[in-house]
Amino acid sequence: PGKPWMWKPEWANGIIRSSNRVQTMTAIAFALLWNSISIPLAVMALVVDKAYRGNPAAFLILLFPGVGILLLCWAVRAVIHWRKFGESVFQMAPVPGVIGGQLGGVIRVPAHIDPEDGFHLTLTCLRVVTTGSGKHRHTTEHTLWEESRHLTRDLLKGNRAASAIPVLFAVPYDQPASDDSAATNEIRWRLRAEAAVPGIDYRAEFAVPV
Repeated sequence: PGKPWMWKPEWANGIIRSSNRVQTMTAIAFALLWNSISIPLAVMALVVDKAYRGNPAAFLILLFPGVGILLLCWAVRAVIHWRKFGESVFQMAPVPGVIGGQLGGVIRVPAHIDPEDGFHLTLTCLRVVTTGSGKHRHTTEHTLWEESRHLTRDLLKGNRAASAIPVLFAVPYDQPASDDSAATNEIRWRLRAEAAVPGIDYRAEFAVPV
């Protein structure tokens, strides 16, 4: 009861996987679903249904396939990112991060990353408020605290197959701890790592217990 971070398997062992995999699967599923509906409807309206022929307003229907193309680009970018960098994990030490203490560990990436501008790390405390229900449900994130770090290199400079990014933040004593006991008013701590490299940049996010 006094160790709520032990309630989640992904937090209990201190090895936290990034959200990239879920985001990639979501992008693929949403793009396929949207296009499987919008493209046939657009074809039927503009080609099959004579009532739409010659009507300029009918071309507004093309907005839906247009959005579908953007979603496909989003999905393709997510897949390329996944294939390029794989799944990053954050190994915490210790578990959890401590209010008034530190959050530390190492982000391990199964790919070599050598950014000219180094790595940018950001730790953020968020209050996530959800209002309404059903189709009127709306979620808003409010940043309570945020701090960034810049690293010039990782810990595995000579390794051509992997990268290890050290993480160390001082957590202020006046910020709230992670709390998801109230589904409509949560406190979340988020660690983000970014690096500018040729092609698609590296980016990974982790939901961390503090």
